[in-house]
Amino acid sequence: MRDTFRAHDLPISCILGYTNIIHPDMAHRKANVDRLKDSIRNARALGTPYVISETGTYNTEEGFEACRKIIAELAQEAYDHGAMVLLETYVNNVGSVEETV
Repeated sequence: MRDTFRAHDLPISCILGYTNIIHPDMAHRKANVDRLKDSIRNARALGTPYVISETGTYNTEEGFEACRKIIAELAQEAYDHGAMVLLETYVNNVGSVEETV
């Protein structure tokens, strides 16, 4: 896939991994996060170090804390594989730069 894009002078700027990383159903959440981690592990082979996702929507204090924990896991996965996670915040969960930091 990477080579096909390159053959047509089309750079791959990032891998889209948009998913609700804090889905309230724990099995669904785990599947979402596992799939995103897989994208992170394979991003460089696909031609970019960048994987972008969102915080998801589970607008409670519990959801916010879960989001912080999962973002830390994703950041470590990215670090371990020479990638970078890009995060799109959302007003109903992590909606500001201050909350993201």
